[in-house]
This record gives sequence, structure tokens and C-alpha cells, in this order.
Amino acid sequence: MPKQMTISAKAPDKESGTSLEGSATINWGEIPEETVELYGGEAVDSNALASAVVTIQGGIRRMLRAKKTPAEIQASFDGWKLGVAIARVSDPTAAILAKWPTMSEEERAAFIKDLKSSEKK
Repeated sequence: MPKQMTISAKAPDKESGTSLEGSATINWGEIPEETVELYGGEAVDSNALASAVVTIQGGIRRMLRAKKTPAEIQASFDGWKLGVAIARVSDPTAAILAKWPTMSEEERAAFIKDLKSSEKK
């Protein structure tokens, strides 16, 4: 028997500067086979593919920002399976540059001290 699922979303309201909120309730299968029965295999497959494309594109973008080569990017997707997360690529320089504006002066000083103490002598 299908279950009801409420999906919510928020959107900024540029006129008022507040956040608009809304929701919709839909039927969804308790198990994948039931969802296919409700909506058809083609609809479920096309939505799974659309979600996979967005996920893969996000992974590729992270790897591009981390300066990975095309071969490294492809290797990370060899054996890829739907629903299984790929390893996250971390660019330490990008991470600290993104965090820097939100750090207090004390946090920045402590980071620089730690960085300097880790230098090879």
C-alpha cells in the first residue's frame, strides 16, 4: 500500500527579504516495486537517471576544483553503482580558503601557529 510523503521547500522572497515555505503531499511506494507499480518503470528509471546525473556532475565538479586529471576522474567512477557514494575529494587549500572568512582572529592565529609548527625543518 502506498505511503503518503510530504515534501517541503523554501525559497527566498526578494521583495520582503524573508523565506517562503510550501509543501505537497504525494503517494510513494513502501518498496521500489510498489513505486514502479504506481508510476511505471520508465518514469522511475528516468528520475533515477536524472538524480544520478546530478550526483555524478557534483562529483566531477569537486574533482575538477581539486585539479584531478581526466583519468583520475574516470577512475573514481569505474565500478560506480547507483546509490553508493563516491569517495569525496578534498582540496585542503580550497577548504581553508572557504573557511577563512568565518574564522575569528584567535582561530586564524591558532591555525597559522599549527601550520608553522608542522613545517619540516
